[in-house]
Amino acid sequence: MPPLLFVLVLLFLTPASTLDFRYHSNQEMEQYLLQVNASNPDIAHLYSIGQSVLGNDTPAATSCPTRCVQMGENTDRYRDTL
Repeated sequence: MPPLLFVLVLLFLTPASTLDFRYHSNQEMEQYLLQVNASNPDIAHLYSIGQSVLGNDTPAATSCPTRCVQMGENTDRYRDTL
């Protein structure tokens, strides 16, 4: 096998080429976040950051092994320690 052909075959068989790059619906994303939250309740925390223009809930997730910052809390002391 010529070296150039071998390199081209390797480029097309990378793990990234097998991924499904597409837009996901709000429902798919919410189900995924709920699944992650359910499988890791000690570090994953799910909360809402508001609603979209269409009225859909906008979920957000955070992961922290220790105490998480609460919504509205001053985070300067946490940010400055990083």
